[in-house]
Amino acid sequence: MSNLLKEEDTIAAIATPTGTGGIGVIRISGPASPDILSRLFRPKNPLPRLEPRRLHYGWAIDPADGAPIDEILAVFIKGPASYTKEDMAELQCHGGHAVLKRLLEAVTSCGARLAEPGEFTKRAFVNGRIDLAQAEAVLELIQAKTEKERCLAMTALDGRLKDRIEPARQAVIQALARIEAAIDFPDEGLEPIDGEAVAGQLLDNAIFPIKDIVDSYNQRRILREGARVALAGRPNAGKSSLFNAMLGACRVIVSPTPGTTRDTVEETLDLDGISVTIVDTAGINAESHDPVEAMGMEFSVNEIRRADVVIMVSDISNGLSAQDSDLLEMVPDKTPVIMVLNKADLVHPSERGRIEKIMQDRLPHRDHGVSLVTASASNGPGLDELKKEIIRLAVPQDGNGPAHAISEFVPNLRQKNAAQQALAALEQACGGLKKRLPQELVAVDLNDALKKLDEILGIETGPEIFDEIFSRFCIGK
Repeated sequence: MSNLLKEEDTIAAIATPTGTGGIGVIRISGPASPDILSRLFRPKNPLPRLEPRRLHYGWAIDPADGAPIDEILAVFIKGPASYTKEDMAELQCHGGHAVLKRLLEAVTSCGARLAEPGEFTKRAFVNGRIDLAQAEAVLELIQAKTEKERCLAMTALDGRLKDRIEPARQAVIQALARIEAAIDFPDEGLEPIDGEAVAGQLLDNAIFPIKDIVDSYNQRRILREGARVALAGRPNAGKSSLFNAMLGACRVIVSPTPGTTRDTVEETLDLDGISVTIVDTAGINAESHDPVEAMGMEFSVNEIRRADVVIMVSDISNGLSAQDSDLLEMVPDKTPVIMVLNKADLVHPSERGRIEKIMQDRLPHRDHGVSLVTASASNGPGLDELKKEIIRLAVPQDGNGPAHAISEFVPNLRQKNAAQQALAALEQACGGLKKRLPQELVAVDLNDALKKLDEILGIETGPEIFDEIFSRFCIGK
């Protein structure tokens, strides 16, 4: 993997976010780090050398003329006990743009080059401190927007995926070694391969564990990626008002005139630690002949089809119409639906129960059924119940509730796809073993499976995958 790094390069970058702040950090990694630090940093109390892994107070100076740049704290970290396993230094200065820019220029004038996006983490991976799945977890931790996303990233950073992949990988290696030995040394008196027995071992030690990994993505995808919830319904049912009420802000224009919303508008909420994107859609009116409105309705139908949960908004004061039933038919059977009886404030409390019962009886049969929530977007009742229902339907439940899911590793899409391809190759190999196909064909399938498992952890993986992953990092990480 050494070809992934430019040999002997020392890199530097601003590691704190762009903008003005109390503190800014410049990170340096590579063999020239101690020399750069000695040329730039003047400790208040002169020392023969800086003690590693200890903050030292002093000044950053211009190496050209000795002029002070800023009052700073500096730390030197001797490799391999650093993030990159190389010699590293960090300079903590004031967080103004001019200070950071000038200090970084001084660092590069001493021989460092500017780091590429994700290059510090790439060096940690290449130097064996973390595997590729853990490198991806670093990015996921940085990008986490909710507490559950943070917990999920931490389980990955702990190396949970490698703990699950490695035993399966070793089982494939052992089976492959036996088969290749039989192919290469047919006259050495080796014990004949028992195809049924080898297939059984692969099933127990590789196929079942990898299938669990694939299934965990399918079942828990929303914990990682968030849920998409579409607000749909007839014009003037109160979708935009409900959208604003859920956000707690006036995000879209609300008007008593039907058809105010002509396009989709979306915002993301943190609901019980789950990232939920709420999409307000244009009202669907089968009788409209307005081409602009028709385009908006097409967008609405597309959102209904791609949503994880659909909130079908109906005006309780008008009752459930045939058009409401038709709209429900647009929702895929596997997509959960919440029917919100909106504008409850316009109906006398004594009438609500009767109307709810009538509407419940009229709801069409669906695989997931239809949840019924009575709400008022104008004054708030029912919103908390609606949010709880979204989470209940979006996040699969088990015996320990949705929070249990974050205690187990959930792969990302790249890892899941590689695991799925490994699983397909293993199942084909097992089929070949049971059918007593030529061992060369079985070996090809096992090699394909092994390559995909290696790809998950970054073992013998092509540079294009690394480039795609690390290009998504910020510079300085």
